[in-house]
Amino acid sequence: MSRRERAANQDGSALVIVIAFIAVVGLVVLAVLSYADTSFRVSSSTRDIEERTAAADGGAKFALSKLIATPAVCNGAPLAAPPASNGFNPVVSCTTRAATARTDGTGWGLYVDDPAGRIESQGAASAASLRRVNGPVYNHSVSTPWDVSPAGLQVNDGGVLQRLTAGGCVQPPGLTLTGVGSFACTPPVVQPPEPLPSQRLPSSPAVLAVRSADGSSTTGTCRVFDPGRYAAAPILLASNYFKSGVYFFEAGIGEISSKTVLAGGPPATETRGLFTEADRLTLVPCSINETSGVQFIFGGAGSLFVHNDARMEVHSMAQGDTTGTSFYRLRSTDTGGWGAFASTV
Repeated sequence: MSRRERAANQDGSALVIVIAFIAVVGLVVLAVLSYADTSFRVSSSTRDIEERTAAADGGAKFALSKLIATPAVCNGAPLAAPPASNGFNPVVSCTTRAATARTDGTGWGLYVDDPAGRIESQGAASAASLRRVNGPVYNHSVSTPWDVSPAGLQVNDGGVLQRLTAGGCVQPPGLTLTGVGSFACTPPVVQPPEPLPSQRLPSSPAVLAVRSADGSSTTGTCRVFDPGRYAAAPILLASNYFKSGVYFFEAGIGEISSKTVLAGGPPATETRGLFTEADRLTLVPCSINETSGVQFIFGGAGSLFVHNDARMEVHSMAQGDTTGTSFYRLRSTDTGGWGAFASTV
């Protein structure tokens, strides 16, 4: 065989090897792309589920905190709507049962107010020997330990908080905790009387000037609000400044997300907490350097919810008083016509 013929044969072999290599690499790339696409779709779906679950979890914990503070709030009617979370609005309801009877696998969270701390099952689940609760458990009874015998108590993702009594802190028999949460005791929760605000209410809501929800002035994405009475929630921009004074929000302020809010300024004896002076000029350029804060009065169903992605600093009107009241919820006993706007939240 001549040298030229051998070279031609070798060229043919190399071509076969290159084609085979390209085919193998192509299959690997297709597999990787397919896996990446599937992973992306699964991640998106999982993230949506996690966000919905987190919103539901927040709503349930909101309801439990309301029960701990005021047990009578569980009267069969829906509880006040908890704050929105991750763009979802959880709906929370509360049902009371004699001797805290419940069906395993239903509901989320448990508030025990039975004097003996009884937890009983009902329906088809009553044959199960283990009482299972998904979510947090709070025992407000005066019995230690709880009356869950002969069955045990399994709590998934929530933990157990027990009211501390004269009998000490003893966890219920047969307690099993899974997921997130632990066992702890706390003194009895007693609602303290509402403190009087350091800055008294005006004589009546009529003395406050009526203001527009759009504020008094706007510079770029920075909006200024003057003290007064707001029938509608203020329409906030990227950065916002509330001048020192008294504000009455009939409809509250609502949710603050991805925004910056500064209200008033600190007296000479105080320093800024969240905003430095440079931050004030940069983040809220329409603000002025005041030496007094604000008083926010909420009536009716008015509320305020600040998301983690927002920045808010509110200064008290009390000169030199860092603990002075800046937020005031109207009570029905407030005189001067304010009682007509008593808070329902």
